[in-house]
Amino acid sequence: MRARVIAGFTVLALMSAPAVAEDVALLHAAGSLRGALTDIARSFEAASGVKVQAKFSASGVLKDEIADRLPASY
Repeated sequence: MRARVIAGFTVLALMSAPAVAEDVALLHAAGSLRGALTDIARSFEAASGVKVQAKFSASGVLKDEIADRLPASY
C-alpha cells in the first residue's frame, strides 16, 4: 500500500512538474527509491512523450543541494 501511495504522488509530481528545454522532466530522489521510480518514470515517458532525467542520491546530499540552491540540472 505504501508503495502505491508513493507511486501515485510521484506520478502527480512528474505530471505537474514544468518541463524544461525540449520536454524533459527532472526527477531528484533518494537512491532507495531507484527501483520503483525508474519503472514509474518509464511509464510516464511512454504515456506522455516527455523524457525523464533522473538523479538518485542520498537524501542528505539532495537536501544539501536544495539548501545551497544548486541548479536542478545534470
